[in-house]
Amino acid sequence: MTTPRSQLSLARLRAGAATAGLTPGIATALLGLQILAIALEGVGLGLVAPIVEYIQAGGDTQALRESSGAWRLVEELFAVFGIAADLGPVLATAFLAILLRQVVMYAANVYRIRTRERLIHRLRSGLFDAFMRAPQAARADLRTGETVNEVVVEAGRAVRAAVQLVRLGGSALLLVAYVGGLMMLSSVMTAGAIIALVLLTVGLGPLLRRSWRRSDDIVDANRRLAGFVTEWFRQAKLIRLCGRFDVAAASMEGRSRQQADHAAELQVLAERATLFIIPAAVGAALLVLYVGVSVARTPIEILAVFVIAMLRLLPVLKEVLSDAQAFLANFGSMHHLTVRLDQLRRASAEEPPAQTLFAPLALREAVRFDNVAYRYPGAEGGALEAVSFEIPAGRITALVGPSGAGKSTVVELATALRRPSEGRVLFDREDLAARPSSDVHRAVAYVPQEPGVLDMSVGEFLALGRPDASREEIEEAAARAGADSFIRTLPGGYDAPLGENGDRLSGGQRQRLDLARAMVQGAELLILDEPTSQLDPVSSRRLAASLRESCETLGWTVLIVSHGADLADQADHAVVLEGGRVADAGRPDELTRRAGWYATAFASQATGSSRGR
Repeated sequence: MTTPRSQLSLARLRAGAATAGLTPGIATALLGLQILAIALEGVGLGLVAPIVEYIQAGGDTQALRESSGAWRLVEELFAVFGIAADLGPVLATAFLAILLRQVVMYAANVYRIRTRERLIHRLRSGLFDAFMRAPQAARADLRTGETVNEVVVEAGRAVRAAVQLVRLGGSALLLVAYVGGLMMLSSVMTAGAIIALVLLTVGLGPLLRRSWRRSDDIVDANRRLAGFVTEWFRQAKLIRLCGRFDVAAASMEGRSRQQADHAAELQVLAERATLFIIPAAVGAALLVLYVGVSVARTPIEILAVFVIAMLRLLPVLKEVLSDAQAFLANFGSMHHLTVRLDQLRRASAEEPPAQTLFAPLALREAVRFDNVAYRYPGAEGGALEAVSFEIPAGRITALVGPSGAGKSTVVELATALRRPSEGRVLFDREDLAARPSSDVHRAVAYVPQEPGVLDMSVGEFLALGRPDASREEIEEAAARAGADSFIRTLPGGYDAPLGENGDRLSGGQRQRLDLARAMVQGAELLILDEPTSQLDPVSSRRLAASLRESCETLGWTVLIVSHGADLADQADHAVVLEGGRVADAGRPDELTRRAGWYATAFASQATGSSRGR
């Protein structure tokens, strides 16, 4: 997927600022500090002309009073504070204004830095939360690496774009203030300066437009690189076993080079702008001075102020253009995340609203699929068509069938990760579509075929679905799942860290640990997807016995999802899916005596077992 080309507009700027968390209050504070610094700088610079006039008059304040309106204004302002206007106090005031200006600029920079990093933190947290809360259908097309890139990289670029926009506004205000002040000194010289600035801006227009276009390219390059690295790191064992390090290196080389080329081009464009700014601005200043001396016959004190102002304008102009270039370079990230968050939030808004008026879901009769159909977005056919069956409460039900039969879709509908296209999924007589997905997730515990183990302590992971579980309840569930014995051998036992994806454990241990986590949750319905895929035969038989005991003594309702009949024969009831439809249902012993997929799969399993012996 290619990032949609971002177009500049006021509406998109507002939306991007809101995405970055740049509230009117924050923007006002940032601009307010810059305006205060501008005012103090104006005071210091405004005192230059009276100081030069004082020196030219040889300290004759009476003559200055008669000939200089600027000096009269200085005397009036000093009189307000009871201070006599003389060279010393005027110089001290000018120095104090510049000093205060530096203090304010320091405060503004510190505030901007801390605010920027705080906003990056909030945007990253908000993106992470939005990704985690979004329905399964909204996240189906998102690659892990691309999502990681958006949270880790693009969030920072988006916030920098928003903060740079405010800084750009402050720098533009300073530029306008200087031009306004110079206009009062000499309209002819200022007009020349304005023409020079306009020509310089027009000349740099192509560079700014290239930065804007490259902003989307760098988003795409970052996304592709992050997606590639995440995917290939995950499959590092496969690459090593195949011995194809050359393929990995070549693929990484191409993607990394593309990202580096785009990043380098953005920085080169910024340097190229600087290359033109300083010479052009110096040339404009010299031209303006020539006009002032030779054409306008400007007094020396005005020329002095003009020279100082023009020298000060050089870094301001460079800052304005640099901020504009940096903003345009990062705008693509801001727009991209605005679109992404809007998509995720709209998808989440389609969920039924969470309400405290709902009583917890309770299962007394059965989970019922009532004429359920589901079609994946963009798919030609339906994954499920007119599916109806029951999962009786307090019993073990097996959902079996060949690959592609629709079993995973049934699981996602039963766990409210997806909503039916047609029909209803009922808890007793209550339609799950009327409930917030969070209510369903508390009532249903799910153990996937590939167990997901997080980097936390064993005890924390086992209590993930029920944080208030006692240590006794955690240990009891671990024992039922056959995990207690190996947990106690870990350094620290239930307090032992699991490491990233549980890399300290074997595949079977991870599967039993994840099963224990689901058991701790104490849900109304326990769904196990191929629960014995990574267990040895002895552990598989123990798990089957434990599930049977739990159903009989604790009233558990269990749905076992499997491609084969290995655990299905231990169930009270089995449902066979083929081609997205219910092909058969009944007790396992009945299904083995009827012609169909179940009998064939059971016979193949029995033949394979006898050969193994």
